[in-house]
Amino acid sequence: MKIIKITIILVISIVLSACIKEPDNVGLNVQPTGDRIYFFTDTNSVIKVSTVYDDSVATDERSSSLLGNISDNTFGRSSADLYTQLRLSADYPDGFGNIIPVSASLHLAYNGHYGDASTEQRFRIYELIESLYADSTYYSNNNQTWYNKDSIIVDYTFTPNVDDTTLAIELPIEFASKILLASESDLQNNDEFLKFFKGLAIVSDTTIGNSILYFDLISEMSVLRLEYKAIDSESGDTTNAYADLLLNNNCARFNTFSHDYANAQIISDAITDTTASEQVYIQAMGGVKTKLEFSLPENLLSTNIAVNKAQLVLKVDESTIDDTYKAPEGLLIELIDDVDGFDAPLDYYIGSDYFNGKYNEETKSYTFNLNRHIQKLLKGEIENNGFYIIPADNRVTANRVSLLNGVLNNVDYKMELIIYYSPL
Repeated sequence: MKIIKITIILVISIVLSACIKEPDNVGLNVQPTGDRIYFFTDTNSVIKVSTVYDDSVATDERSSSLLGNISDNTFGRSSADLYTQLRLSADYPDGFGNIIPVSASLHLAYNGHYGDASTEQRFRIYELIESLYADSTYYSNNNQTWYNKDSIIVDYTFTPNVDDTTLAIELPIEFASKILLASESDLQNNDEFLKFFKGLAIVSDTTIGNSILYFDLISEMSVLRLEYKAIDSESGDTTNAYADLLLNNNCARFNTFSHDYANAQIISDAITDTTASEQVYIQAMGGVKTKLEFSLPENLLSTNIAVNKAQLVLKVDESTIDDTYKAPEGLLIELIDDVDGFDAPLDYYIGSDYFNGKYNEETKSYTFNLNRHIQKLLKGEIENNGFYIIPADNRVTANRVSLLNGVLNNVDYKMELIIYYSPL
């Protein structure tokens, strides 16, 4: 019986293997020669890249708020400052009666970091002198005067502990008294309170620190806690109590970012060189971005073809990344055109899984699928003005990376636009 079963299995295997053919040859023995479909690959597009400034990015009401200062020899120095409102909670008293202010502390919920967080940071906190508005757009290069430098609330130096849930900053008793002893009219609702207290500016020292810290300001743990003793008017007894000012989704807030490339000669040279470069740079926080221009092969432009797949492959300079300074998890392509705001290739709108742009740690590269965009270019339906390459999370992260487009140590790292097509 075993012999019969083995024989049957062998027969089935032989029949199935006889039915499998190489994909390129399937159907060729039954299809007329004139009707055969041929598939071709082209990698002859000429790619030119350069590094340019990323002037500004909108930073208001983002999922993470950034603070800190970071510096290295390649990308120079970058820092992040924060401006935010604080609002009354629903159960906040409209007057505290007879009380004794005890303390005030600002709690910011950690949400990650970039760089070496083991070095000291220094934050200076001021009271805003200008109002913020939730329906306004604020940019990373905003240079408006938001606070009085001579009226500092606290100067705080610390070593971040990113394993903690929050960063707690003690504020002086004078600040606690200002808020707790405010008049009933100033505390009757948020509109009146925001006239009385417009918010905080948290400014990073640009001379120390080597990390950018991420904070979740809409977390329930992000609050400004005011502690006080309530005095019983009859007995004189005191009771410990507290009230919270909230940093929540209703608070107008934004970041400003600054970059200094004076001590980063590589970046400075790359930005001033407008010719084709073999190494380019990409940096979040409105730092620098890569300008990519390409020309398609003449034989494809003059032939009627169907693009089956088109992939742009960008290769990373491994020497600029490590476990501390990681490459961005993903990159984005922005079209160079006259359209206000972000404008991407058609393929972007199909979805992120299709468009890709995610960092591949094994190949040390980023790959984009651009089938529709390249097909439109070949048909002359859209203009070929080139791309900007930027970090996908350039408003809420500090990651940066260098891309290669040449030969390094006898290894070819050229960027490729790979077009798989069929003649029509």
